[in-house]
Amino acid sequence: MSNWCGQPVLVKSVDSTKPAAEQDVMRQKLTAEITSMARMTHPNIVAFLGFSMTPTNELCCVTEYVEGRTLRHLLSTPKAFAKLCWSSSKLSLAMDIASALAAMHALKPTLIHRNVKASKTGFGAARDQTFEYDMTSGVSDLQWSAPELLMDGEDYNEKVDVYAFGMLLTEIDTGEIPFATEMASMKQAELAMKLAAGAIRPKLSSSCPMRIQKIALSCLQHDKHLRPTIATILRHLQQVQLSTLVPSSSR
Repeated sequence: MSNWCGQPVLVKSVDSTKPAAEQDVMRQKLTAEITSMARMTHPNIVAFLGFSMTPTNELCCVTEYVEGRTLRHLLSTPKAFAKLCWSSSKLSLAMDIASALAAMHALKPTLIHRNVKASKTGFGAARDQTFEYDMTSGVSDLQWSAPELLMDGEDYNEKVDVYAFGMLLTEIDTGEIPFATEMASMKQAELAMKLAAGAIRPKLSSSCPMRIQKIALSCLQHDKHLRPTIATILRHLQQVQLSTLVPSSSR
């Protein structure tokens, strides 16, 4: 963390302790991240403030600092998670993240996040949810990776974010990391093969509302062409929210 114009900021730069070849790769990714973040303005996306060069001509990316912990920390804390419910807080979490993704996908050319999961979502005091865009970390971890990402030579598009969002909905619903049991009992290559083939599916809780289950399962379609757009998902979530606000006697 650093300070810029009197406000705390985060500064990201290339790790000079790494080998030269690795630094070059990191530099290319950081440049791409800066280029992408400069295109985005959204209340639920960590704001890009600018970039600078160090005295040694090293590139730095400057973003806002949002105080708070990650959504994964919230979901992994039993007392905090027990207070969450789909009729309010869980739905709000899902909508904020979907709104941020929809803004990214609406850009021309489309901006793909590639790393949608609870650990990339902030839960801070300044704003309810802030979504981190981080190209330098590469594609999502295995459990959140769409089947097409796990198959060599397969083309992919923004629907990989939709798939990962479906996995994120299971995180919000259960509080658990997807396929945690399988990760503990299988080798990574075996799990990747099963996920790529659609042989195993994530679990939702028995208390998960049917409409949320349908949304999550639509995101997790094995065929990317059958997955809805994130804009469609956001509309469905908004409809769920409206249905919870309308008195039962008026429905």
